[in-house]
Amino acid sequence: MFILKSKITIIGSDTFVFTSVNECKIQKSWKNLTQKGSIKIARKITWIGGDGLVSDKPLIKRGDKIKVELGYEPNLTTYFDGYITKVGINNPLEIEFEDSMWKLKQQMIEKYSVKKTTIKALLNDLITDYKIVAVDADIGKFSVSNSSVSQVLEYIEKNYGLISYFVDNVLYCGMAYYTGDTAYTSGDSVKFKSKSVYREVGNSIIENELQYNYPSDEPISVKCISMNSDNTKTETSYGISGGTVRTLHFFNKSETEMNKLAKNEVASLQADGISGSFKTFGDIQINFGDSIDIYDPQNENIKGSYFVDAVEYYFGVDGFRQDVSLDRKSGL
Repeated sequence: MFILKSKITIIGSDTFVFTSVNECKIQKSWKNLTQKGSIKIARKITWIGGDGLVSDKPLIKRGDKIKVELGYEPNLTTYFDGYITKVGINNPLEIEFEDSMWKLKQQMIEKYSVKKTTIKALLNDLITDYKIVAVDADIGKFSVSNSSVSQVLEYIEKNYGLISYFVDNVLYCGMAYYTGDTAYTSGDSVKFKSKSVYREVGNSIIENELQYNYPSDEPISVKCISMNSDNTKTETSYGISGGTVRTLHFFNKSETEMNKLAKNEVASLQADGISGSFKTFGDIQINFGDSIDIYDPQNENIKGSYFVDAVEYYFGVDGFRQDVSLDRKSGL
């Protein structure tokens, strides 16, 4: 029998550790700039000297650091490391939190301008408190004023198609998934590697909304956009218009190279496979970007390796569950 174990550490004016929570929910996805979560604990908690929560000088407040560790006895794994954004007033007490992106929302840029730069150099200029792993792509002239660092990251995603997110307090700016020993081949040594996790329907998969997708004749087209070193754009498309459209972003790719990449992407989108989500136990931590090797002994169609698009973690009276959403085949 698995026994739930938790440890919540809050660091503010003092350090507080809770080894019991009513409920914990965490949502993570590479599609979200900010990862979020919440915990619920007993409303009436008393420290020596009085009530630490019901006070005009609360001991737990917005901006305090929070670390969430969850697991089964005797093991604990860190599932969240960030900052408190809201402390409720109801019973049980709900505390909401965000990852380190919350700090970048508070960091304002009064004025910044450079005649020529790269994504990597730009972020290293603007962000000094965190390790950064980013593509070293030329973007030419760049200027910004009266904006937060998080707004700059939103601009980069909108205009250059580069995804930003934190993993273990390291800021990544580039692609959604990585399968090598390092996230980039530009000399960075930060290891953020997609791990493979085996899950079996009816065993480690306790509920699922998975479905088999047959090879599709639906019109699919892929649009490719390349940002060139002279700050110009090259665009090309492949496929049949009138249906699903996927946009891919690149740097310094020729039209010939992008046509080949677009053709491969269309073939991948039209291929058979599975989609959907499933619920599993919390015995092995699953993160977005991981590869899930799925097998259903009762349905030979439900098998293969797929990237994790998003994960929602639930920890509480109903146990420890991970709700995993799948993306495309990983090929791992």
